[in-house]
Amino acid sequence: MSSYDLLLSQIDSFIRKFYKNQIVKGLLLFLGIFLFSFLLVISLEFLGRFNSYVRAVLFFSFLLGNGIVFYKYILIPVLRLNSFGERINRYQASNIIGKYFPNISDRLLNTLQLSDQMDENSADYELLNASVQQRSSSMGSIPFADSINIKENNKKYFSWLLPIFLFLIALGIFKPGVITQGTERVVNFSTEFKIPPPFTFNLISLTPEIEEGDNYNFTLELLGDDLPKKVFIESERGRFILTKVTKNTFKGSIVQVRKELIFHFEANNFESQNFSVHVLSKASITRIQAKLNYPAYLGLESETIDNASDLTVYEGSEITWNISTKNTKRVDFQLNKNVKSFNTTGFSFSTVLIDNAQGLISLHNSTTSKVDSNFFNIDVIKDEFPHIQVIEEKDTLKNGVRFFTGKTSDDYGLTSLLFVYSITSEKGDIRTKKINVGSLSGTESSFDFAVDFRKEQLQLKDKISYYFLVFDNDGVNGSKKTKSRMFSYHLPSLNDLNEIREENRSETREDMFALMKQAEKFKKDLDRLRKEAMDSKESSWQKQQQVNQLKEEQKNLIENLQKMQENMQQSIEEKHQLSELDKEILEQQELINNLLEELMDDELKDLLDELEKLMQEQNKDKMDEKFDELEMSSEDMKKQLDRTMEMLKKLQVNEKIDEIEN
Repeated sequence: MSSYDLLLSQIDSFIRKFYKNQIVKGLLLFLGIFLFSFLLVISLEFLGRFNSYVRAVLFFSFLLGNGIVFYKYILIPVLRLNSFGERINRYQASNIIGKYFPNISDRLLNTLQLSDQMDENSADYELLNASVQQRSSSMGSIPFADSINIKENNKKYFSWLLPIFLFLIALGIFKPGVITQGTERVVNFSTEFKIPPPFTFNLISLTPEIEEGDNYNFTLELLGDDLPKKVFIESERGRFILTKVTKNTFKGSIVQVRKELIFHFEANNFESQNFSVHVLSKASITRIQAKLNYPAYLGLESETIDNASDLTVYEGSEITWNISTKNTKRVDFQLNKNVKSFNTTGFSFSTVLIDNAQGLISLHNSTTSKVDSNFFNIDVIKDEFPHIQVIEEKDTLKNGVRFFTGKTSDDYGLTSLLFVYSITSEKGDIRTKKINVGSLSGTESSFDFAVDFRKEQLQLKDKISYYFLVFDNDGVNGSKKTKSRMFSYHLPSLNDLNEIREENRSETREDMFALMKQAEKFKKDLDRLRKEAMDSKESSWQKQQQVNQLKEEQKNLIENLQKMQENMQQSIEEKHQLSELDKEILEQQELINNLLEELMDDELKDLLDELEKLMQEQNKDKMDEKFDELEMSSEDMKKQLDRTMEMLKKLQVNEKIDEIEN
């Protein structure tokens, strides 16, 4: 390296140190101006509490002023140190060096100028170059860069920076609110800051977070002087007063919080900071619908129930639940002991119910481990058994005939009615038969029924048990039946039958004697009427009344004859059905029946009608003839009765002989 190159290197080193000195100077100057302007701005805001517009001017003025200082005194020297932008040249540097080294100021500048003016093609180039090298050699050993003492050059700036820094520290120790509050309000110039109250709001929350729909309960504690008597809470829900507990303690509640809520407190025109309630999503049922499909035999239309909880359904009904939930990761649907899980927020579940059931819907929260439960009951209305009431009546003449009247009913419908009877012989043999009384419909029905057990091949000492069976239309469990009360009919033994027959014979004899007396009385009344009819003193009305009386007597006589005949025939038939009678007895009974039939002809009645007509015509001659005919007919009737009585006695004797033989 030549002496001139060494000289240039020394000058370049000086230039670099020159800019380093500028940078240090700029840093100290920027720091001082930054701290001073910072303290000035925050102090003005702290004391003045300006509005947003003034705070914006202070903030942006602070940024602009410090930005200019930073750009001019720090950024530009740094760029020029790194050869960016226009930096000082060697001639300018030599002038600055000349201020530090006056004895070489002119020589340094002349050397640089002489070197720049040399031309290699010039005749005196060698001479000029030698002169430059000689001058450079004499100055190359001088350390130009050492002429700049960065520490000494910038010591003066510490003298006014230190007080500002100490003031900042003291302010931070003794009045930190100036720094913190002033800075906050200037930086957040768009935010409205209110005058702080002489007390502080200390929120004591019982729970840091609540579930959706729960109440948010809290306690507010006021710390400081000049405490208010009333405190209000404000939110999007409105403004409400808190309950005072002690001098500085208040309680309140925000009911049924369903979303994040921001609120603050107000007292004596002072407002607290904003507080928020953190709400955890609650698992819940948004829709529960039950569709009821009833059994077809009920004839009911399907039914849909919204917001279904407890249900009452008919036995055999199909229930389909359509359920939607929110904030759930799993839903367990339990019916009695059966559980089915669903991992979706909407699902359907169907079942057919026969008995009462208890249900449980378990909702597993999607954000927490909590499980919410919903219980419900299902009452099943059972299809009841049908009901039947029966009244039995016995035929007074025909012992084996029974008459029944009854009523049947069911909760949903009847289908059929059966009459069931069993005949148990003396040996224990049983014969059972069923008779379809008829088809039933509706929920209530009345019926009449008659049965003649004499048509069966019955024997002495047989026992007949009988009852009714009614069936309903149960389409779930199958048709159910209900049995009426049990009736019974006991056939007599031979001895009992003979005793009954003896009673019947006695009654028949008494009836026969009564008939004979009636016939005798009829004849006497007829004789009296004949005498009085020929007496012209009797009025026609009185005569007519006597004829009517005779006609009534004749009518009663015929009716009694007919009744006696039926009783005798009934007695013989029952006796013959249970115990075979002798042929001769049956023939005698047939003769008696024929005699009684002859007695019950209309001849006597016709004669009385003819007599009545003649009496109205007052034809005494013909009346006398008619009375003769009546007396003859009456006498014949009496003889017929006597003959019948004799035959009856003979018949009864033969019956007794037959009973003894059997």
